[in-house]
Amino acid sequence: MLRFGQLQQFASPSELYNTPANAFVAGFIGSPAMNLVRARLHASNGSLLAEVGSRKLELPASTVPASVLERAGGEVIVGIRPEHLEDAELSGPANGRIMLEAPVTLAEPVGAEVIAHFELDTPPVLTKDTIELALDVDDDLDVEQSRDEQVICTARLDPRTKASRGQPLRLVVDPASLYFFDPETETALR
Repeated sequence: MLRFGQLQQFASPSELYNTPANAFVAGFIGSPAMNLVRARLHASNGSLLAEVGSRKLELPASTVPASVLERAGGEVIVGIRPEHLEDAELSGPANGRIMLEAPVTLAEPVGAEVIAHFELDTPPVLTKDTIELALDVDDDLDVEQSRDEQVICTARLDPRTKASRGQPLRLVVDPASLYFFDPETETALR
C-alpha cells in the first residue's frame, strides 16, 4: 500500500486488514473505515483501563500486547473495526467483552446490515493525512480547535437492531479484536 509515493506495507489484502502496519493502512482497508479514538491508559488490578472520553473500558491484560501494557499512564490510539461491534441486545451475555454505550446520530438500514453512527465524547484522531488534507482545503484551519469536538464512530450491525437516531445504543466488542497505535508515529503496537 502506497501513501504519497512511499510504501507503507506490502502484504495480501487479508494481512493488510488483520495486521495493519500503521493507522493509515488500518483506516484505508475496510468499509466503513476503522474507528480510531484516543485513549488514556491506567493499570488496574491486573487489567488495563482505557479511558475514552468519559468512558472507561476494562481491557484484560491477556488481550493486550505487551507494548501497550508498557504504556500505562500514557496515551494510545485504539482502533475498532465497525464489524467488530455488536448490538448488546442481540449478542447474548458479554462474557469478557467490553460494553460501550453511546447515543446514535444516524442509523442506516442497508439491507443485510444497519450502519449505526454513534458519538463519543472524545476528540477525533487527527492523523498526519487528515491534517494535511484539511490544510490543503483550508489554509486557515485551526487544527487545535477540532480537538474539542466529539468523534463520530460507526458500527455494522445485524439488521434486527433497534438502533435509532437520538437513542442510546449499547455495544459490545471483544477486546482481542482491538488495534493499538502509537499516537505520535501512528505505527501499530504489537
